[in-house]
Amino acid sequence: LVAQYGDACNLGGDDLDVLQHKLDVLKGHCETVGRDYDEVVRSTGLDPDARAIP
Repeated sequence: LVAQYGDACNLGGDDLDVLQHKLDVLKGHCETVGRDYDEVVRSTGLDPDARAIP
């Protein structure tokens, strides 16, 4: 839905690999519907105490 109708999305989670996967999925959906991936504002909220952050 974001790829087709959204202006922005906030992807949560503390695992950077999972976050990258979600961004890759969004990029694929954008390509499918003919949307420029860079038009979608992307944000996330990472826990500063998360172990995923080196």
